[in-house]
Amino acid sequence: MFSSASGRLVLSSMILALAACGGGGGGGSLGDDPGAPAGAKLSITAATGAAFVDATITVTDSTGRRVGSGGPVGEDGVLPITLDTGAQAPLIITARRTAAGGEETVLVSVARSVPAEGTADVNVTPVTTLIAALLSPSGDPQQLAPADLTPEQIDEKVAAVQAVLQPLLAATGQEVADDPLSTPFEVNGTGYDRMLDSLVVQITPASADRSNIVVGVKLPDSAEPNEVQFASNEADLPVLDPVDPQTLPALGTIQKINALLQRVQDCFALPVAQRVNTTVTDGLAQGTAANVVAPQCKAMFAGNDPGSFRHNGTVVGRDSKGRGAWNSLFREGATDLKLSEGSYEYTTGAGYIVAGYKWTDRLGNEDYDALVLHEDDDGALRIIGNQYQYSGGVTAFHTLRQFINKPEFSYLATGYRVDVANQLDEHGQSIFDRVEVIRPNGLPWPNLVPTATSDQLVMNTASGTAALRVGYEFLDPAAAPGPNDWETFQTFDPRQLFAKPRWNDADIAGLKTTGKFTFRYFLKGNATDEPDAVQYYRVRSRPLTIAELRQRAFSRLADSVVNALVAAGQGNYGFVEAPANVPYAFGPWEVPSGALPATSATIYGRLANTGPNGSDRITVRSNMRSATIPCIPASAQDGHCVPGTQNFASDYWLNGLQLFAKDSTGREYTNLYALVIPQLPQP
Repeated sequence: MFSSASGRLVLSSMILALAACGGGGGGGSLGDDPGAPAGAKLSITAATGAAFVDATITVTDSTGRRVGSGGPVGEDGVLPITLDTGAQAPLIITARRTAAGGEETVLVSVARSVPAEGTADVNVTPVTTLIAALLSPSGDPQQLAPADLTPEQIDEKVAAVQAVLQPLLAATGQEVADDPLSTPFEVNGTGYDRMLDSLVVQITPASADRSNIVVGVKLPDSAEPNEVQFASNEADLPVLDPVDPQTLPALGTIQKINALLQRVQDCFALPVAQRVNTTVTDGLAQGTAANVVAPQCKAMFAGNDPGSFRHNGTVVGRDSKGRGAWNSLFREGATDLKLSEGSYEYTTGAGYIVAGYKWTDRLGNEDYDALVLHEDDDGALRIIGNQYQYSGGVTAFHTLRQFINKPEFSYLATGYRVDVANQLDEHGQSIFDRVEVIRPNGLPWPNLVPTATSDQLVMNTASGTAALRVGYEFLDPAAAPGPNDWETFQTFDPRQLFAKPRWNDADIAGLKTTGKFTFRYFLKGNATDEPDAVQYYRVRSRPLTIAELRQRAFSRLADSVVNALVAAGQGNYGFVEAPANVPYAFGPWEVPSGALPATSATIYGRLANTGPNGSDRITVRSNMRSATIPCIPASAQDGHCVPGTQNFASDYWLNGLQLFAKDSTGREYTNLYALVIPQLPQP
């Protein structure tokens, strides 16, 4: 077992940010026999912040043959695999888990030799995946080949990663001599497992011969980030700063998070008529927190009281328009909801724990989200929300903006998107004057302001955008109509917001993966410099560099849809008039290999092709490939919908269509099809 002492060890992750814990296997030793004897076994522990449940595992030997496989991995993370007789060392062990929408999470490990007899323990964790990334000539652990491995190379990379993590290992009392590739440990929130729960690592392929790697410690909101950044092909790796053990998650935190997820499942195992005490019609009910009556559902919330919950200004309930926090409690369609892959993210300044998780509905749709939890007097974690009065949030944002009428102008951009809902008063008017956003470095962003045609506050009233593009580059450099600079992009795409000057990849790669943003809310009528409220938000990952973004695939509209939009474009603008008196039929779209499935679809347009840009969006299941978008007015002054219906009015012109996806680290990806025909001034 991993033992307690001051020392160094290893941790890691994949393209997705992962924190790890794991379990142990028993008995046996790794011998020097180049061929596995009959009946030789590996006891494989596969884990990421908990057991790598439902993953399948394959073992490849030095000849490139698959010499063992098994799965799915169970709740303890341990899976025994019998090797083919004669399997040759070294071995590559791959654990693969595929989500319903097609997103894959892959862990990789290596073994220096095969068991001379009996059973040998092998760990497959984010730790071993980082070792595999450093061993891989491409920096991508999934590209690691048997020819890349020797026992000496493995030892060298293990030692290098141990040095990086020495301060965190010392803070959790771990012994440097234990081998992270083969020493068993238990998933119990203590010792080595606690150290893994405290770690965040990102490995992001950036080119054919390099991945960008971030290793950091999960610290409270009030602490300065403690992380190091390096490329997979660097010889000398940086070391984490000293770690105060008191800043790490308490013992057993991940177990408490998983217990909370189980309580949520216990609630949603009940039919809606038992969850709430209001009338259910066609599987839908309305009500407030007071109408949540099932003890299993009350047990989800702090103090066993759904009324204690508040998050970004929303409270538990479901109104006549289907709005409200945890409105799924009032919908039969949410019955049998499953929550899994719980992870500790950080502790807020108010002492609440932010936990990541994945939800899966009974149709197999999946997505990732986070919960804000409170530790009750009985020691259990329960849902409380951030207790903020107003909407807010910031995420790493990435876009492929395709100009379908002039493809040479298409570009990739990376940056941040700020999210504040345009809250309305009883007269249909925005309650906000503005929201000021201050970056972690103390510098401001453009103010967020309301418009009559957007359900979100925006930074640019002409476009309706709340995204700031800090890095940007033409998709096809050979066909680019101009240089990759602010003057070029702001000239041909003036409705978007581009950082000036443009950040290069080194600037973006140097950003901290976490950072606290300050939101200052000014309500309508407040002409002072004193905000009505101040709220704080964190990102869970930095934006990708442009080089990293080029390695990603996007969900995309079918070619037939794009061709039809080009053919329907009008005049010098290329805009397309939306069919009147009906909702908009969006799609179909496709999800290429390696792409995230779209989870929302949006159309952008303007009434009479004048005035501010507006948008309508719909959440879609991860396995859907088409959708119908209803028209929803954003305010009392918004006239783009037929009154009293969800149909679009006449003379409403589309200028963009967008597919949206989000990964498990909170990074957002959009494929935005721009109908406008861009141009640069003639020299």
